[in-house]
Amino acid sequence: MFRLHASLRIGLVVRWPGFCAALGCLALATSTARAQHADLLVQSVAGQLTTGTADFDNATYALGQRVFTRSFDNLYAVNDPGFNSLANGSPFMPPGATALPGSADLDWDFLPMAQEGLVSNLLYWNGVGSMVSDVAFAATPTPQYRLSLFGKNNVEAAADGSDQFIPGATIATTGSNGFIHEHRFFFLDDGDGNFGTTPNDGIYLIAMQLRMAGVNSSPPFYLVWGTPGVSPTALESLARQWVEQRQSFLVPSIWNVDAGGDWGQDANWLARLIPDTNQETAILGNKITAPRSITNTQTRTLRTLEFDSPHAYTISGGGWITLQAATGDARLEVQQGEHTIAAGVNLADTTQLIVAADASLLLASTTQLSGHSLTKTGPGTLIWNGSPTSNGGSVQLLDGVLSGVGTIGGNVMNTSGVLSPGPNSLPIAGGVIGGEPIASIVPEPSGYGSVLWIILSGNVGRRRRTRHNPRAP
Repeated sequence: MFRLHASLRIGLVVRWPGFCAALGCLALATSTARAQHADLLVQSVAGQLTTGTADFDNATYALGQRVFTRSFDNLYAVNDPGFNSLANGSPFMPPGATALPGSADLDWDFLPMAQEGLVSNLLYWNGVGSMVSDVAFAATPTPQYRLSLFGKNNVEAAADGSDQFIPGATIATTGSNGFIHEHRFFFLDDGDGNFGTTPNDGIYLIAMQLRMAGVNSSPPFYLVWGTPGVSPTALESLARQWVEQRQSFLVPSIWNVDAGGDWGQDANWLARLIPDTNQETAILGNKITAPRSITNTQTRTLRTLEFDSPHAYTISGGGWITLQAATGDARLEVQQGEHTIAAGVNLADTTQLIVAADASLLLASTTQLSGHSLTKTGPGTLIWNGSPTSNGGSVQLLDGVLSGVGTIGGNVMNTSGVLSPGPNSLPIAGGVIGGEPIASIVPEPSGYGSVLWIILSGNVGRRRRTRHNPRAP
């Protein structure tokens, strides 16, 4: 039997022309949810908010689900799913769950996601394909797209396609017994400034977390939205499965305190996600306002480690950072700032290192190529001060500067970068420049101008003077 759920108290403030046209410039007093009433359930489990499903038609309530699919209508404004929490003493309370605190605000945030080098809080796939492997979430069709949620008192926050964490607002306030049943509008806007919104057909993906005072925030959960022209197969069988396969690592781990601290302390990371698998991205971003040191005491495996702050991060401690990708290449990336890894680094996969202009990365401890290649791109500087415990592998300098006083335990191939050793030398085990083997790069002797001395391996007494760019005449 189907049940209509009426009198869902929704009030909206019109914010954009697209939304105005979609709803006829009216503040809706009520709205009707879809006939089959299944909403998002949130309860507390062991002191943490946990999501699941509330199926009113079948009177079943279950926790553990983190991926939810919904479809927009042709207005692209939908007040579904609703948000529900069972009251204290409810006979339907799932095992191990408890009611939420009474008279407390349930708030939300939009979280960035990491996908093939892109970090964005709103992803898009055109829905074309017949297999899960065809799913290819990427950036929205234009940067102006926004997917918004209107909360209590019409307060709006939007996933805007940026790489930022977007603080939300309050969805609802619990009753004295912890009960919530509230529907809020989601709205997809193409941002073109015209009346009416006509987003590209496809599937749009957002990640959210729920938070409440006195309870730990929820793990990330995902809403997968289909437009009217998308097939149910693309939405339910392909996109949903794709997200479910990645739900544990699609949201990157982002340092979330303006302080140094222990890598292994979950409270230091956004959404309490400690990064430590070959599928995960760790971002040391702009939360800090001064140089900070992060202590790592055990081996951590990462697919991507990204620095993105004008203030310096230093990773120290006895634990190693192992770079390994479940698929594709591992990545080290410096978007801005001068940062240091003073812990051991081990390459367990081919690794891409990107350093932006006016930025630098200092490898200050043991750095093991372990037979793999490290490809340096970007105009910034890599400073190599560590030494390996064994040789094998290669460093390919495609752009920017390679400097330092450490030992590179492998081949060095400079295509179009700048070799710039420190005050002593940059020993290279098995290095090659211009097809010739070298033993080390030493500083320029006084009076020679902007040159380097290359000591050729196999004949220590033979030296050749060359410019910083070995390809230059």
